[in-house]
Amino acid sequence: MKYFNIRSAEGYLKISKMVIGTDYFGTTVAEDTAFKLLDTFVEAGGNCIDTARVYAEWLPGGKGASEALIGKWLNYSGKRNK
Repeated sequence: MKYFNIRSAEGYLKISKMVIGTDYFGTTVAEDTAFKLLDTFVEAGGNCIDTARVYAEWLPGGKGASEALIGKWLNYSGKRNK
């Protein structure tokens, strides 16, 4: 995995150049599949997740679904700091 550094108040953050998109997580992508995709992404060295509360908002229960699923995965996996 390739990275670039972003300056922050705490110093520099090492951000993966590859980002995983989550637009259908929690709607048409089932939780177990999304968890596997996120786990695989992090195991490969990824640390940047693309999300927005408007992803899939046109689907029933879609607004904020990807963030809810990511939060659940972060709590379940213990990978918040990775």
